[in-house]
Amino acid sequence: MRPYPKRQEWEHRYVSEYVSHFYPQAQFFLHLRLGAAPQPQPDETLEEGEERLLRVYMRWADAIIITSTDVVIIEGKLRPAEYTKGIAQLELYKKIAEATPQLKPFFPRTIKCRLVVALDDPAAAALCREKGLEYQVWRPPWYDEYVVRLRGRDTRLPRGTSP
Repeated sequence: MRPYPKRQEWEHRYVSEYVSHFYPQAQFFLHLRLGAAPQPQPDETLEEGEERLLRVYMRWADAIIITSTDVVIIEGKLRPAEYTKGIAQLELYKKIAEATPQLKPFFPRTIKCRLVVALDDPAAAALCREKGLEYQVWRPPWYDEYVVRLRGRDTRLPRGTSP
């Protein structure tokens, strides 16, 4: 049996390269958990391990860019089927960003939300405009390799089966 290739975190790579390409000098956060940590009931006290476990349920943005005037929340999507999910995520992130302890020093800057996609989708772009979100198409040089690998994943047999 042939070993499977090591898992590639394509979306993380996409967003990381986007940030370094468009904001090389800016302060930024990658995969920052947003909002306030869940709190125990008033009559409960939690140990540190239990508090860490609760934080797992917090949402996180792909990237947060800090500019002199704005806090820009970035959600990157490579697959068009995920674009509407990214729009919904950005709407939620905008509502909970100001409660994020690591971002408090940067307010009252304006919060901007941007969906970054590899392929243009006019319907997603229109939805972003309607909801007051920014929309940007950026295709990295390795996108064709990603598509080839994705096709391979969609066409191979499940693990443990034989032809």
